[in-house]
Amino acid sequence: MAGAVLLSLTAVAVVSAQPRAGGPTRPTPFERYVPATADLFITIRDLSEVDSALHRAHAWRLLPTLAGSPAAGPRTFDLRAAVTALVGRNSLIGIDELMQAEVGIVADSWTEIGGAVWFVRVSDDEVLNKWFPRRRNRGRIRRDPLRSFRTSDGMNVCVQGDVVAMTRQRRGESLLRQVRRLMSQRGGDSLEGSDVYRELASYLPGRHLAIAYVSTHPAQMPGGAGAPALQTPIGRAAVGLYEREGRIELAIRGSRATPRPDVPLQTHAVNTLMSLPQTTLLATAITIDFERAYAVATQSPSPGIWGRYLTILAGLARHASATADPQTRLGSHFILIWGQDLSEQGSTPQIALMVESSNPHAVGADFTRIVRNILKLLPTSDPVNSEAVPTIASVRHLGTTIEHVSLQSYAEASTSASARLMAGLDPAWAVWRDWLILAMSREHLERILDAQHGLIPTLASVEDAQELLNRKVDRTVVALAQAGLAADVLDRWIEDYETGSPSLLAPIWWAPPSHSSTPIETRLGVSLGESKMSGAVVVSGVSDKSSAKKRLQTDDLILGIDGRLLDLHSPEQNLNQVIARVSAPASVKLRVLRGETITDVMIPVDALGTGAEKPLLNAAGAVRELASLGRDVRFATFSLHAAGEKHHSARLSLRFAPSNGPQVGPSGQLP
Repeated sequence: MAGAVLLSLTAVAVVSAQPRAGGPTRPTPFERYVPATADLFITIRDLSEVDSALHRAHAWRLLPTLAGSPAAGPRTFDLRAAVTALVGRNSLIGIDELMQAEVGIVADSWTEIGGAVWFVRVSDDEVLNKWFPRRRNRGRIRRDPLRSFRTSDGMNVCVQGDVVAMTRQRRGESLLRQVRRLMSQRGGDSLEGSDVYRELASYLPGRHLAIAYVSTHPAQMPGGAGAPALQTPIGRAAVGLYEREGRIELAIRGSRATPRPDVPLQTHAVNTLMSLPQTTLLATAITIDFERAYAVATQSPSPGIWGRYLTILAGLARHASATADPQTRLGSHFILIWGQDLSEQGSTPQIALMVESSNPHAVGADFTRIVRNILKLLPTSDPVNSEAVPTIASVRHLGTTIEHVSLQSYAEASTSASARLMAGLDPAWAVWRDWLILAMSREHLERILDAQHGLIPTLASVEDAQELLNRKVDRTVVALAQAGLAADVLDRWIEDYETGSPSLLAPIWWAPPSHSSTPIETRLGVSLGESKMSGAVVVSGVSDKSSAKKRLQTDDLILGIDGRLLDLHSPEQNLNQVIARVSAPASVKLRVLRGETITDVMIPVDALGTGAEKPLLNAAGAVRELASLGRDVRFATFSLHAAGEKHHSARLSLRFAPSNGPQVGPSGQLP
């Protein structure tokens, strides 16, 4: 039952409302009774209309996936059955009447969707009294004043005018009380009075099937190792749902807390993306200030692991060179490509990058220098025969010089397990016009060049992709995905893994990993980072579920435990050894340096064993879910643009597969 309820609400979450034809001239909008603090509000013009549109577009196949349920396969998803599960099979609420009514949903958040309050517009008194007869509500319903009651089958109901608000879940009662206050005009701010909501919703194009309003609050997201937490600002968005020519489209209008200047994608960048090979499974073009991004990643007080890698690469590029930092010559456009070999033998992931530059040849020389310096360092970390050390080779293709490094010999000679994963890799790079192209194989890079010269079919010939060329608005992000083709590749990866021949897809990446959290992580819920002070470790994060949350803070330095200072050379190992030996009932006393103050912090025994476990990724299971989703969505396009300093707008178009999705022929050609 719970799964069915969630599924019905998810189906409604992608739909919205308009006043029904033939109803009151100016019906009371649901927004008048929705608390302004609600993070999720959905209006639905007509459930039966939405259900029909989703079936015409074959989008019903996606609904179980969105609800977190197993894919329905070829079986048609029944929205009526899901709504029936929500209201209860013993309820007198007529499903036929409910499916044709204007409906709204309000919840505190997506995570609280199970406690949502439903609004239904009912203009007929007879329908109300049929749904809630006297034996159930202890009296005939009067529309004015407000009437509240609880039915014998557990439904909490409020009626005001032509609007019925109801919830069956106990956790929705608090929200229903706020709705009741607004219905009775006893105070409180409603969503109808919110300037932000009105502005976002009014922007969306007309003739929508549905509108959803979503608000998110600040959240702490962990950065890289030793990196400070990233603050996510409050964001609000209105999403409209449409059916267009066999596709389901979402128009999105969002607000952001802090104004941010955006550099629009130039026409040549979009044309370059559309000139990629037609076998490209995923491609996205974005604008980015590389110099600013590099500064943020590397110059923060505690740079994360990616910031340290960037610093190393920049140092390798500057070695034996007086040129400026490479990122200062990078342009504003960046294209990410997943272009898979679709033949039966092609299972190795093929990822490529295209980076625009004002001086691409200089940037290409910098990258060559980085690779050459890395190759010089290989024998120092992994001694191999000098003949096995890879070298840079050059070839010409269509007038373009391609430099590449074959890693096959090195991988076969190395004793390192990580090095053996490089077998079959042939990293390649080339400069073409204003772009530096980096690819995992020379073959993939050559296909990209073939497409740019018009020698093989390109994405521009795909009907669904052409809308990206037709849009005239200045965009900052453009993306497309051939999910149907990608699903076939993902299935092939799973098959390779299960047959024991995973190529680059090493079994260690796929099998469910064993838990490797340290005692301080599992028992105290505290994660650690590197400290510049000998004999100390720095607190990089504290689990919300641990009592340590109230006692330790990010950037605290732990100097000792239970009256003893930590080992000077291996303080983290020393700390974990002590905590591992602690048994309940007990407490641990940590000596902490916070700012310039040293204090002793007691962590009570009830905190032990309650630390949050690190999430374990079952890669094989995750890929299977992605493949299942890809078989339902054949093609997707996405574009984002700035609409002033405080708002952004986006458009997502999805074409669903009428059967099991597109298949790849034996020759690897598109059907």
